[in-house]
Amino acid sequence: MHAAEFLKKPPGDIPSVVAVHGDQRLLARRCVDRIAEAALGGEDEPTRLDGETADLASALDELRTVSMFASARVVVVGDADGFVSDHRAGLERYVAAPAAGGVLILEVAKWPKNTRLAKAVAKSGLTIECTELKGAKAAAYLVGVAKSEYETTLAKDAAELMVTLAGTDLGLLEQELGKLCAFVADRDPKAVAAEDVAALVMDGSVKNTFEMLAEVRRGNVGGALAELDKLLLAGEAPFRILGGIGFVLRKTATAVDLSAGGGNLSRALATAGVFPKERGETEQYLRRLGRKRAERFRGLLLEADGALRGGSALPDRTVLERLLVQLAAPHR
Repeated sequence: MHAAEFLKKPPGDIPSVVAVHGDQRLLARRCVDRIAEAALGGEDEPTRLDGETADLASALDELRTVSMFASARVVVVGDADGFVSDHRAGLERYVAAPAAGGVLILEVAKWPKNTRLAKAVAKSGLTIECTELKGAKAAAYLVGVAKSEYETTLAKDAAELMVTLAGTDLGLLEQELGKLCAFVADRDPKAVAAEDVAALVMDGSVKNTFEMLAEVRRGNVGGALAELDKLLLAGEAPFRILGGIGFVLRKTATAVDLSAGGGNLSRALATAGVFPKERGETEQYLRRLGRKRAERFRGLLLEADGALRGGSALPDRTVLERLLVQLAAPHR
């Protein structure tokens, strides 16, 4: 089971042995905390042992000790890779006959599925995989954290924009989420929209990305290229720049689709989720550009993505510059 799935819907009964593995420590911490809360009911704290110094006998003694406050005992062995290697046989015996009311949590970086211990835990315990989340899964995770930790509604497109612009480092994403939730704390109801993300997340790179696209809509190719230059000189990765362009452009492309056959363009822009303050300018841009060119948006994005991935001999800067020129519709 992946950590995102576990956090979204934890199992009703917590088994006696749980292995939490992977390189995403933030996910692992959340899973451990959720398991301890479910097992102890908030009436006691788990016992935390350092896997580098702990021994199996001490861990098992803790598990078998009756708690004065809760009906269960939870022992968490952190950084337990060495602990597992040193005590594999003893752990196998414990999994076969665990202490009643005890929950042993092993936090490890690696957990080979072909070992007897891993197979035994998979059969009678629980294995939680804490690996990187990407794309829609990372966005869905943020939506869940906003709701559970901050009692705040994070819009789906706002979460997607965070991942697009900030990457998939969960530690960084949660830091930015905390800022956003504090920003909307006085709202009723508390909700974070994509506009809030554009205004607050990360640093000036987000502002430059949106200003670059505003210059494209205005037909100011020189201004757009100047904003691109600022981003590249600041060390912004070309893929992240393209991600920001794609986030905005896909909404515009959806509006173009919705307005096909004589549909109301202004209404289509609202339905597609284009930011309210950008709708008027975007409508003028699309009318100046023409439907035939606007319908090529997705193809241009795919072409640029392929070029950045090695499908072209052009430098990354040139790929992005060409895309901006293709997107712009200069005033005649």
